[in-house]
Amino acid sequence: MRFAAITPVLGQPSATGTVVAIEEVDSERRATLELVVALPDGTITLTGDAVVAL
Repeated sequence: MRFAAITPVLGQPSATGTVVAIEEVDSERRATLELVVALPDGTITLTGDAVVAL
């Protein structure tokens, strides 16, 4: 995760995740996700990525 902007205390942020890849590594399926936290006005406050086992 990377902070991109300040999140105000009452900012009502929403978090979204998008699957950008699914692959098999050592007989385990893994998904790569792009993560974003944004305020209602469109300001992105956090960005990042994650890899999860399926």
